[in-house]
Amino acid sequence: MVPISSAVRHFIFGYGSLICPLSRSITAPTLAGVPATPALIYHMERTWSARIDGPKHHLEGFTAMGVRLRRGKKCSGVLIEVDEEELHQFDVRETGYDRKLIDLEHIHRIPNLGDDLDDEDHIVFHRSELARRRSSINGSSGAGSVDGEAEEDEKEESNTYDVDEGIAESEPEAFLDTTLDVAENEDVRVWVYLQREHRAADKNYPIHQSYVDIILRGCLSISEGFARSFLDTTNGWYHDGDGGDICYDTDSGEEGTVCPNGSEQGKDYDADHHTWVEDRHLPLYIRADPKYSNSFGDKIDALVRDHHPEALDKRRKLLVEEDGTQDSKKGPEPQFESKE
Repeated sequence: MVPISSAVRHFIFGYGSLICPLSRSITAPTLAGVPATPALIYHMERTWSARIDGPKHHLEGFTAMGVRLRRGKKCSGVLIEVDEEELHQFDVRETGYDRKLIDLEHIHRIPNLGDDLDDEDHIVFHRSELARRRSSINGSSGAGSVDGEAEEDEKEESNTYDVDEGIAESEPEAFLDTTLDVAENEDVRVWVYLQREHRAADKNYPIHQSYVDIILRGCLSISEGFARSFLDTTNGWYHDGDGGDICYDTDSGEEGTVCPNGSEQGKDYDADHHTWVEDRHLPLYIRADPKYSNSFGDKIDALVRDHHPEALDKRRKLLVEEDGTQDSKKGPEPQFESKE
């Protein structure tokens, strides 16, 4: 982790479970009741791509929310102001992630959220606007608007090219300020947790519905529109942004590459492939809230169906059967309700 300084104000950009106030306060109790500010980060894309090891039942772990740097993409989330102790607490929580600084010029406020949330005087937005103006004067290629929405609309079209072709492997560092070589009067730093590896969800590392519920609970606490924006801008529910179906090599019988179109010559389609489990009755996520999930699960499912109907149809229900032959240390072997 990059060291911090007590001479500046620190913020975390939360883009997954940290959007949820309850989830934040479990890690840092001093943040209970402290509001966070919705924000938008340019050149950042949210994906189900952060595999977390932690065997539970027959699963090897689960796939959590991650972000990757992609020119022209946008990621909504919240700005959480923290002190040094709270920042350390989140460092401990975010195992498998590295804390990095976000370039201030790529941070934007989200308009039309209402008087309680639309804080245009927030210090981060003030500093980000100054950063964009400075970038414009210096002639650098910042993504932000300088003089209002008209200029932003003009730039939108140029940011819609193929993101995979438009960014080199080494280029993401250009989008994040990962050093402390900043101006002496720089008094605001915004951090984001980036996962160390990008791996799509699969049956051994599935997305947990109990985790999705916590994230959407946080989104809905802001607005339904914010929740829908989250769903629209999140990839990887069923490899919709990260590849295709998992295939097996017919020669070795071992798991092979990710096939972009189901099966390829020399490979067999894995009929048991799935990326998402419905575990509300047996929550697998460590900070799950079963009461909330059981009360609002239908509402959340209806919301998800509006945006990802195919992925939701392919979600498997987690079934657990007691079996005396199972190793007691591993617990009962879960099964999955087939969608066939």
